[in-house]
Amino acid sequence: MGIGLTLDPIWKLVSDGRSGWVGSDPSEPFGFEGAYDSHTMKPTTRNVCSLLLPALLPLLLSACGGNSGGEDAGAPTMPGQQPGANTAAPAATTAGKKFSLGCTIPTFGHPFFVAMKKGLDEEAAAAGATLNIVDGKDDSQTQLTAIDNFVVQKVDAILLCPTETETLGPGVEKANQAKIPVITVNRTVAKGEVVTYVGADDTEGGRLQGRALMAALPKGGKIILLQGVIGSSPQRNREAGLEEVLKGHPEFAILQKIPYNFQRAQAVSKMETVLLQYGKGAVDVVVAQSDDGALGAADVCAQKGRTELKIIGFNGESDAFDGIRSGRIHATVLQDAETQGREAVRAALKHLRGEKVESPQITPLYSVTSANLNEHKPAWQSSK
Repeated sequence: MGIGLTLDPIWKLVSDGRSGWVGSDPSEPFGFEGAYDSHTMKPTTRNVCSLLLPALLPLLLSACGGNSGGEDAGAPTMPGQQPGANTAAPAATTAGKKFSLGCTIPTFGHPFFVAMKKGLDEEAAAAGATLNIVDGKDDSQTQLTAIDNFVVQKVDAILLCPTETETLGPGVEKANQAKIPVITVNRTVAKGEVVTYVGADDTEGGRLQGRALMAALPKGGKIILLQGVIGSSPQRNREAGLEEVLKGHPEFAILQKIPYNFQRAQAVSKMETVLLQYGKGAVDVVVAQSDDGALGAADVCAQKGRTELKIIGFNGESDAFDGIRSGRIHATVLQDAETQGREAVRAALKHLRGEKVESPQITPLYSVTSANLNEHKPAWQSSK
């Protein structure tokens, strides 16, 4: 509500006071000195004004220029913003603020996410932001609980790399209700609104895998697809990109799709079963949705003397580069997890400062084979 103040009598008093100043000694200080007429000891008009004006001035300013109220009363208006419009982080209110960020990633136990965490931590520290990263332990409920806690803590923004696309949607929606901006990194969610996605185009990554296998087997071939975590956006999108490239090419056929949950040990077990089921000549290539799968498959093929199989991975860790160099792996698709972490923090802080954030923010992918291996560096050093 506005201030209920009638201005006419106040303005009259100020006007009367001004007339009292005209015939007075201009050198006399404005204030309590000389507040009474030295002969009559009664307050002069000029001095009544001098006593009242300091108290009345804030009321005058408020009545003339005050906001008429509402949730945005007193909030600055951004350029191009209508009065009362909501803005997540007006630049005028964030100068010098130390932002707090909450983040949850699928696991601390995989080298890809270790590299991502490094980028997140280092970029937040360099920017002077506080960052709390929660290990999702490859469990959607653990990540949903982390988001609930971030909402209670009233963090300024949430960075999310979801274990699964569908199940983390309600967490994003809860953050939306609390008006906490969300940035997804490396993986997407199916529900809720996010400021931006930072990461690779996994569909394009699947296309790159498809083109690599078609170049390796120009006459066609039979394919085993090792899938990551079922329901995750890398699993869905990389598979879609691969199938898009193979569509219209009947000389290529996917014999089986086998989940290994992005775990090398599971890939070893699944590949042992594949080789028992398919003898020589019955399968030509293994496409794995991460280098864990490719390396696990390569281990089994080496042990079983099935080195005729072409193996294609994804991520570009140092063990995969070594596998390409030795001929155990045909190709991998390189992406940089550390860069994705850094860019996610930068996007969050830009948004909180009221700056425009591009959406989505796609980080580059590269198809790496023996022909161009020396032109690239591994995304991270594999743990031995």
